[in-house]
Amino acid sequence: MRNRIFLICYFLCVHILTCSTQSISFRHLTTDNGLSHNSIISIYQDERGFMWFGTRNGVSLYNGKDFKIYQKEKNNSNSILYNDIYHITGDQNGHVYIMTNRGISAYDIEKGQFTPIIKKSTRAEFFSEYLYAATSNQIFKYDGTKFDLFYKMPQNNSIIQRLYVYNDSVLIGTNKGLYILNAQKELTQPIKEGNISDIIRDSSGCYWITAKSGHGVYCIQGKQINNFS
Repeated sequence: MRNRIFLICYFLCVHILTCSTQSISFRHLTTDNGLSHNSIISIYQDERGFMWFGTRNGVSLYNGKDFKIYQKEKNNSNSILYNDIYHITGDQNGHVYIMTNRGISAYDIEKGQFTPIIKKSTRAEFFSEYLYAATSNQIFKYDGTKFDLFYKMPQNNSIIQRLYVYNDSVLIGTNKGLYILNAQKELTQPIKEGNISDIIRDSSGCYWITAKSGHGVYCIQGKQINNFS
């Protein structure tokens, strides 16, 4: 009897897993479907559920069925600043921020219009209550009207590559490791090497930092740092 119950449970689980697997659907979207370029650099989902794809040739907005392409338009001040998109983020409240190496444009969803909000080479952006943007060694904070200087890195030739803001702390990924700026504007450097390429915070509060040049992945949990290579 015990073996019979085990077999019934086993085949029931196999049946459920098989049905679940069969219900998964994948679509491959390319320029043939209307995407502006096949090289995707950044992805953002706005509050409507629409997907924004930053590419090497403009922005592709996908509503689940069709693409709408946004590209730089000559003599149009209300277009994106450049077609080579570095990053896309937003405030989930009607505004999407498109970053290129020539600056950042804000898109007003209700008005359907782009407005340039900073016209200088930007290397990183992050939204957390406010929009933060970085040039080579400076971080600016946008209050919805203008950018103000938030912090300037020490003169050690560090170039900012990534930003991550959580609570009152700013994680700054550079070409010379990772820095953390606290609420008192005190700067520490928990990772002293590596060209930082990305930073995320997981649901347990751990920070995961990827680094180029063979340095692998770092995990920061409290004061403990692990490196996986």
